[in-house]
Amino acid sequence: MPESSPQTDDTVSTPAAPQDTPAARRRGAVSFVAVFLVATVALLVLARYTVNTPFVNWYLFQVARSTSWALGLIGESSSLEDPQMYEGREGSIRAALAGAAAEESSKEMRSPKDGQPPLTAYEVWLYRSLLLERQSEQTRAAIQETRPREGVIPANEPQRVAALRNDFDRLATSTRQDSPAGRMQVMPPQMGELLKAAEDALRQLENNTLPAQASRSALLAELETKIAGALAQQNEFLRARAAQLSMQEYDRHGPTVSYVAKAGLAAQLRLAEAELARTPLASHGNRAEQLRAQVEALKAQRAAATSPAELAILDRDVRFHFNVVPDCGALPSMAIFVAAILAFPARLWKKLVGMLLGIPALYIINVARLACLAVIGAYWGNGKEFEFAHEYVWQAVYIIFVVMVWLLWVELLVRPGGIWRKKTA
Repeated sequence: MPESSPQTDDTVSTPAAPQDTPAARRRGAVSFVAVFLVATVALLVLARYTVNTPFVNWYLFQVARSTSWALGLIGESSSLEDPQMYEGREGSIRAALAGAAAEESSKEMRSPKDGQPPLTAYEVWLYRSLLLERQSEQTRAAIQETRPREGVIPANEPQRVAALRNDFDRLATSTRQDSPAGRMQVMPPQMGELLKAAEDALRQLENNTLPAQASRSALLAELETKIAGALAQQNEFLRARAAQLSMQEYDRHGPTVSYVAKAGLAAQLRLAEAELARTPLASHGNRAEQLRAQVEALKAQRAAATSPAELAILDRDVRFHFNVVPDCGALPSMAIFVAAILAFPARLWKKLVGMLLGIPALYIINVARLACLAVIGAYWGNGKEFEFAHEYVWQAVYIIFVVMVWLLWVELLVRPGGIWRKKTA
């Protein structure tokens, strides 16, 4: 009987490759949708809670700076923030940004002769963000000051007067907040008169200086009612202010871009005269003569105006001011793009390459979007045309770009040529 030969490596059976069955495709689709939804929600929540953080503030400034640069190429000029607003306070602002405790700095620090260089646009933007954050913190602290009194109700009159003084002090403290211009009052209208009258009456109770005909118990009860009502009114006012500051912080706060699409005649004349003063008479290409002719032509156009109203129209700049708020940074759309990449089955390095190439592409598209909207705002204002382009046209167009960039990543990197091979087959 012949002996059986041992099994060689060539005859070892290998497992079959997974089949592209409908069930496998359904499982893959369900997995993609589940991961995509979870990643999208997580990234959107993260983007929301990082508003007004150092990284997001830096990112919004980069978006604003890129947009301002692009607008400078297609218009007359574009500037970012306004450092001249804080001229003479460079030292105190830099101290505040560095974490110095006192905003009320010394006169030497506030002096324009302190040798401090001018503020940069980025420093101005960071300082404005710091002021908004401080206002929100002070408002939240003031809300705590106006909470209803807790604990045992005072039984005798001296204890009631002492508790009333504590309530009054809490109310007065909640109305005072610090600002760059000094201490300011934050309270509803008519609250100041109530505070003054209550302070005078409370001092009379504490010092026993009431008029002979006045009832001490009646005045005490009246003051308790008024101050309790004032605390409730101040609490409601501060909560509304906190909601307004939160909306400004999350939805309306961002670096300011000032875009001039076309300068008026007066601005053109000033620029031409300034350049003419700097240009030598024997300049190359006879530039001085060209500038002199331009100045004369601009003066003639202004002199031809038939009325002050017409001259005002000729001198008016075609300009647009806007803030690059968090939604203008396109972070939610980029979060959706990143979530789609993370959810799609691909190697890690391909996902990294997709994000490293796709996010800058979406950033450039977003800068083009903002520049386009600024041009529309300059020539048509922020009316119906601007709202339609901002809320409908560019919202849809940008989402299309997000999908297009993702599809390019899938077809060119993850499975290059896959769709064309299927069409050829």
